[in-house]
Amino acid sequence: GSPTHQTYSKATSASVGFKNYCQKDGDENKGMRTDLLIGNVLQKILDNDKAFFSLTTVHNDIEVFDSDFDAKLLFEEGKESMIGAEKLVSWYGFQGYEDLLKRFKDLQTTTLLEVAALFRRHAIIGSLLMGGLNPCVRGKLKAELHHNRHDVQAWHERHANVGRKILCLFFEPVPLSLQTYLVKRCFDFRRLAMISRQSTASPTCCAKCKRDSPMSLHLRTDSDCKHLICETCFWEDVLIHLKNRTGDVACCCVCQASAEKLKEPQCVGETPQDRLLSSRLKYQDLPKDSKELKKRKPKLQKRPVLVSTWSEAASLSVGNSQDVRVD
Repeated sequence: GSPTHQTYSKATSASVGFKNYCQKDGDENKGMRTDLLIGNVLQKILDNDKAFFSLTTVHNDIEVFDSDFDAKLLFEEGKESMIGAEKLVSWYGFQGYEDLLKRFKDLQTTTLLEVAALFRRHAIIGSLLMGGLNPCVRGKLKAELHHNRHDVQAWHERHANVGRKILCLFFEPVPLSLQTYLVKRCFDFRRLAMISRQSTASPTCCAKCKRDSPMSLHLRTDSDCKHLICETCFWEDVLIHLKNRTGDVACCCVCQASAEKLKEPQCVGETPQDRLLSSRLKYQDLPKDSKELKKRKPKLQKRPVLVSTWSEAASLSVGNSQDVRVD
């Protein structure tokens, strides 16, 4: 690569943060170095390299990680296609990819959390949140830079302030699987708002606060209500109701509707005696102790990265052997 890229590679391989690297090399090429760092991180997201996003890595470069960056870095150099286009088509379909392509072409800036949500890297979203990234730092549309620029800036500053409160709430703590789910659902709603703007003469007024918000902060729920809301109202509702919400934590902040279907209890129609017998048979099928457990080499069930309710997030493992359950 270029001498600058080689220098940066040496810096990162020696675990030197981007901030220290800039101090050593001066500021004249800071913009280019930022693009190199972001380009490297985008590739790590594309490769689903979860090990890269350690707390140390995120902390060392928090100023870069927690800022919006030029959306052109999401496009193949000299091409109209986005990086990872094949993956995006396989997940969202061809029309879905075309909608995303138009959205990101309209963006002046975007964020790493949004890119991680775009590529469904949910474990990486969790790592970025643990590192202290503000979930409410948002990219801006090119059109917003020319119309009512000061109003748009004021909205984004207010929105970022809400995000700082959200981070405090997350550290109280809130299970990481719920945090990740909220960021993922917010991205889903943002994508739906973009699609509805293309296909209908949809209103620009938030159904919650009744104010005209910047288009970059529009969300549309995927429940039956299809309410158009501003992202600030979505997160403010999370601040107020997250701890007491019994159902979907990312429901519509206007009417509490949700597209997430709660799981039906498996014991519907069974008598207590039926459930007792079923439970005993499952218990007897378990290995008696840790030694037998190791011999069987069972496939361990990983805790889900995404859950939509507190009951799912708080569910505990009752043990994989009989002696643990007796204890």
